[in-house]
Amino acid sequence: RASGARTASPPPRAAIRAPTQSHHLASHPQRSVAPSACTISCLACVMTQTSPPTAVLVSFGAPEELAELNGSWNRAPPVNNKPHYVKDGASSAVKIHVLHNGDSWRIMRSLDNTEQLLAEANGDAEHPNTVMPRDKWSLIVDGSHQKLEPSAEFQFACKSLGPNGISTEDCPFSMDDLGIDFFIRTHLTERAIFWYRSPKTGQVCNSAAKAAGNGARRRGGDTADADAKLRPAGVRYCHLCNNCFSANNFTGQHRYKHRPGKPASVVAAVPDNARSTA
Repeated sequence: RASGARTASPPPRAAIRAPTQSHHLASHPQRSVAPSACTISCLACVMTQTSPPTAVLVSFGAPEELAELNGSWNRAPPVNNKPHYVKDGASSAVKIHVLHNGDSWRIMRSLDNTEQLLAEANGDAEHPNTVMPRDKWSLIVDGSHQKLEPSAEFQFACKSLGPNGISTEDCPFSMDDLGIDFFIRTHLTERAIFWYRSPKTGQVCNSAAKAAGNGARRRGGDTADADAKLRPAGVRYCHLCNNCFSANNFTGQHRYKHRPGKPASVVAAVPDNARSTA
C-alpha cells in the first residue's frame, strides 16, 4: 500500500477462516457493553518497529461521528503477542489504539489515562488487516457509548510503500504488515501477485500460482512482460505450519487441510493497487 488513505470503493475480499468463538457481534446488532480498559499505557507506546515498515495500515468507512477512526496507523509494541497500532485522534492529545485484549480486537480512545471503547471485532484473525466480513467490526455509534452496532463499511487495509502502491521484489510486504494469516484467509485471483518476505527464511517470495515465461502478456495489452519472464511460480506462507507452500496448490489443497468445509465467501483486505498483476 502506498501513502494516503484509500478513496476508492472497498477492495475485493475473499477468505475462509470461520471465527473460533461461537458468539460474535454480527448476531447481536444491539449488544450492550460496558466501558473496558485496554490494559495499555500511551506512555509506553513508543513507535518501535519489529521490522522496517514496508506498508502502512489504513482504515476507512467509519461514520462521521467516528471519523477519527479513519486514516493511517503507526505500528506500536505488541499487546498480548498480537499487532498493536496507534494513531492520533481528534487532537494530538488523543490516541486511538487498535489491539487485541486476549479475547477480541478492540479500538480504544485514550486521553489523560482514561480509555474508551470505540469498536470491537470477534473472531480468530491475527491482524486487523485480516478481520473478515464474517467477524466484521462493530462500532459504538450512539451518544451514550453503550451499544455496539455492526458496520459492514468500516475496515482496515494494508497499503504497500512500493512504487505506485504496488509490492515489488525490491519492496516486498512484510507479513508483520499484511498479517501472518493473510494467505490462509485471503482468496487471491489468478492475476493478483504479492511480493513478500518469508518469516521463516527471510527470502523474498511471490504469491503467483504460475510461473511467467516467454509470451507472458500484460493484462489489457499485447506486449510481453519483460519483468514477468524472470518470475518463477510462487509460494504462500502458512502461519499454522510456519512454512511456505506452492501457490498453485495452496487454495485447493493446503488451506483446505486446515479448514475443511469452512465457507470461502469472506475475505481479507488489500487495496487493488497494492498488488501487481501477471
